[in-house]
Amino acid sequence: MKKIVFITLFVSLRVWSQDPVFTQFYMVPETLNPGFTGAKSTTNAGIIHRTQWPGIDFSINTQFAYINNWFEEINSGLGISILNQKETKSRYNFTQANISYAYAVQLNYDWYFRPSITLGFGTKDFGFQNLLLEDQINIFQGVINTTSIDPVLLNEKINFFDFSASFLLNNENSWFGATFKHLNRPNISMEYNDQVPLDLFISAHGAYQIPFHGSYSRNDE
Repeated sequence: MKKIVFITLFVSLRVWSQDPVFTQFYMVPETLNPGFTGAKSTTNAGIIHRTQWPGIDFSINTQFAYINNWFEEINSGLGISILNQKETKSRYNFTQANISYAYAVQLNYDWYFRPSITLGFGTKDFGFQNLLLEDQINIFQGVINTTSIDPVLLNEKINFFDFSASFLLNNENSWFGATFKHLNRPNISMEYNDQVPLDLFISAHGAYQIPFHGSYSRNDE
């Protein structure tokens, strides 16, 4: 009987930002590293859904869908993906569409090097009608005003461009790589004329397959 053991390694030195993370990344590896774009040398598509805290009112739903294709004539993979995240209570919604390009370089008979770049367009919006701001509270008349002059209300929706890069080293039994997101540090502030650059996100990851060869027999006594 042939036994195969998969070992997956994650390295996290420090967290600079909060990005949606799928625990079942192996179902859609493009969520982890865009270097997998076109890696199967054929047309590939997938979708994954994640719900956090489903038993309470403040649930967070995240979806990722993608399609990519391998182009043999240019030794490259090209793909499109869409990421969406929504908080049910606050009505915060984040959506980003990405275009990824990966190029395959054969280092030797076994190993491939796959650098990739990703260009994205993101949008964030917030249900400010669910917020109660200080100037809406009229303590003298005991009422809640329906309007506010808070400057944050001027930007209920923002758009931004995002740029990421990654690389992947793989052979038949293993792969190792790293992803660098938000290299341009886009401004994600919801306030007018404010600056809140999105911090750099770095992820290092890998997997190694160890085959075990052997046989066994069962004797009934």
